[in-house]
Formats: sequence, C-alpha cells, structure tokens
Amino acid sequence: MKNFWVFIFSVLVFTSCEKVIDLDLNEAESRIVVEAVLKDGPGNNSIKLSYTSAVYTDQSFDKISGADVRVTDKDGNEYIFPEDPYVPGFYTNPSFEVLPQNDYSLYINIGGEIITSQCHSFAKPEIDSIIYYASPFAVNEDTAHMVEYFSVDNVNEVNHYRLRIWINSEEQTDYYYIGNDDFINGQSYNAPFFGADAYKGDTVFIELITLDKANYTYLYTLSSNESNSTAPANPTSNLEGNAIGYFGAFSTDTMTVVIE
Repeated sequence: MKNFWVFIFSVLVFTSCEKVIDLDLNEAESRIVVEAVLKDGPGNNSIKLSYTSAVYTDQSFDKISGADVRVTDKDGNEYIFPEDPYVPGFYTNPSFEVLPQNDYSLYINIGGEIITSQCHSFAKPEIDSIIYYASPFAVNEDTAHMVEYFSVDNVNEVNHYRLRIWINSEEQTDYYYIGNDDFINGQSYNAPFFGADAYKGDTVFIELITLDKANYTYLYTLSSNESNSTAPANPTSNLEGNAIGYFGAFSTDTMTVVIE
C-alpha cells in the first residue's frame, strides 16, 4: 500500500509577534470572477459570477446578473444554465450531470463580454474505505482522531485528485488536499487528512474528486499563493477572456463514517 504523500497544504507560519503593515496599493480595474463547478449528479452543479473587489473594501463582491451561460459536451449537446431568481449571480441547471470521459465547453456572455473555457472529465474514482485512529499529534490521544482514506488509482489515466472533508457538516478549509498519480499510477494508496481531527460522535464526510491538469494547476497555484509571504498573483486560470477563476467538470465519489 502506497502512502499518497503529494498533497499540497496551505499552511500559515506563526511567529511570536506581529506587525501591521499598510501597503500603498493601486486600485485595479474590477474583473469578472467565474467559479464553475459541475459534477456527476443531477443538481450538483453551479456557476457563480461576480466582480473582484478593491483591496481596501469590505470584500462584498458584486454578483453578476443577467448573463447568458451555456455548457456544451463533446457531442454538441447544449445545456442552458439560467440564473436562480432568488440568488443573484448563481446559475444552475437541475438536470445536468457530468458524464465520465467527456469534454465540456463553457460559454458566458455578460453584456457582450465573452468568456469561454474547456474541461475534460475522467472516470469515476472510488473510495475503498475510511479508517480513523488516535492522532499522534494530539495532546489527548483518547479524544482526537486522524482520518485516513484508501483508494486505487486508475492505471488507464493520468490522474489529478482533490479531497474534501466535512466534520459534522462543516467543511475543513484550512488546507488544500490535492495530489497526482506520478508515484502511484495504477496502485493502491492511502492518505491521512492532516489538520482535520475528528472526535467521538463526529460524522465525517469525504469527497474524492478527479481533476484535469488545468484545474489541478489552478488549485496548486492558489495554495502556493496563500502560503507565500510575498505579494500573491492570480492563480493560473483555464478561462479565456477578461476573467479569473476556473471551470471544472468533475467525477466524484463520497463516503461517510461516524467516529465511535
């Protein structure tokens, strides 16, 4: 069994003192932000549109309404994503679902501003099992548990993965759990969720997601930016047009365990 040690963690380094530094930053022109997440289940998709906010504001990003949003698969089937009448900037198609081994194209028209993107979906991954055990990093090992999952990499694909974990319905977002199959191609592997301790009675929900390389690169650069002490840059996007963000069509598997 191989241990999957290619996860990228977004970690903050703590020091014994802090100093507040005000930077004199130029106000940049606002840009369109696209967060397009499509998955292999009807109703499990959303495309969120907003504008970037200035650095010294309350970070209340303006939502974009009235856009024309469409997704097309490799066979030319087109799916319209209307805006939710109750949630500005939120576009979805309740009947759409990602199919494995497919190619998808995104088209967005915002008042004549065109944004496009392409994404490939992979075969459905599988979580074999989840285990938990007393965390070696916890002060009280009788109460804190580390969660670990087991899977088998698809030998027929070059795979990139993202793992997400929820404890009692709250997603653990301090870290990015991402990796590839450079050293585990076609093999069984396992990986722990560092920094996501669970306790007796907790319900743990895990989602395993296969990504194309472009989305993996986006998350990798996003993670690197958040852990970098120098001025961050926009993460590498797979969008064409005056926009930042990403477009992904993902195959997934999920599993739940209760800590006893």
